[in-house]
Amino acid sequence: MQIKDMPMNETVKFSEHEHTSVLLTRVEEEKMVAQYVNKSNGDEVARLNLWANGDSELAAIDPSYWASTINGNPATSADLQDLIDRKLKSANISAEDRTISFTL
Repeated sequence: MQIKDMPMNETVKFSEHEHTSVLLTRVEEEKMVAQYVNKSNGDEVARLNLWANGDSELAAIDPSYWASTINGNPATSADLQDLIDRKLKSANISAEDRTISFTL
């Protein structure tokens, strides 16, 4: 889904998995927010800011929900908190497997 194709300030359910729902909201002309929600309790377990030019940044994460790596190495809670608001080279997220692999 392209950012330009999304309605402004409307949240769209992008995908649904066994444990996680993925919601997308276009918040600016060239930016959207991806929210990952734990279906069992409704808690947000991750939020990423995504730009049309391919840039992304981690805005929030629940480290206890995900098995995470950074540059291929296991990530601690402190490592993940250090990523907040930092530009990422990539974030490969499997909502189905509850894994996130960050590349800086």
